[in-house]
Amino acid sequence: MYKINEVAKLLNVSSELLRYYERMGLIKPKRNPGGYRYYDKEDINLLLGILRYKKMNFTLAETAKLLYENDYSQTWRAYEAAKQRSEYEIKKQQAILKNISFIVDEWKNIEANYMIFKKEKSEKIVRISMIEDEHIIDKHFSHAQKQMIELLPVSFISPLIRKEDHRIEFGYAIRADDLQALEGIIYDEYEVFDYPECVTTIVKTIGKNRLSNESLTFLWKYIADNAMVLKGDIWGYTIGNYINEEGIDVRVHKLFFSLSS
Repeated sequence: MYKINEVAKLLNVSSELLRYYERMGLIKPKRNPGGYRYYDKEDINLLLGILRYKKMNFTLAETAKLLYENDYSQTWRAYEAAKQRSEYEIKKQQAILKNISFIVDEWKNIEANYMIFKKEKSEKIVRISMIEDEHIIDKHFSHAQKQMIELLPVSFISPLIRKEDHRIEFGYAIRADDLQALEGIIYDEYEVFDYPECVTTIVKTIGKNRLSNESLTFLWKYIADNAMVLKGDIWGYTIGNYINEEGIDVRVHKLFFSLSS
């Protein structure tokens, strides 16, 4: 027989987790005359099964049914549902890894690419604005806006500069293929940016200064000097932020835009 602290140590879990499983009805350890719990080998095997189900993404309610209620068909359906959840989580983690890898690659070259213009290929992006002039555009978030927030960090913070009036907006964006793989729903209110060939640059904002047309003077000068015009809005990816040597917050954005002569 084993005491609760011995079982917790053996299974590398907390004693409180074992008590929680008992309160949920997953396990019923015996008690000695003094009221102390003790576990036998069958209890430990049962706990190992519970922990196995937990790591397979089964909920506690599903675990209880698997242990005590489900028939043959119900068990198969439970495993099928867990399989679908795991597939979704794998897709999500792959998309998160893609974003982290992008940030790592960009971070290595921030200083070299700062205010430098490069021709690149851009993936198809789906985007929605949420903030304009530091004010929330709609206090009652739409399904699309909620979807973007729920998909963080697969979705990412994205500035936008409108072609017509250079108005600056902030919102969220996501790669179109990631959205399709994870949700399968692309709302009509999303804006789609598909610039197979575009120009990119890195811009920084420092301290309380926000992204503004003043901080984009170098970009407007580049377009004018090359006698080019914007083919559409400029979308961006907020790469991240860091504290500089003066102790001031610096935010870094990568901008993507398409030009024509």
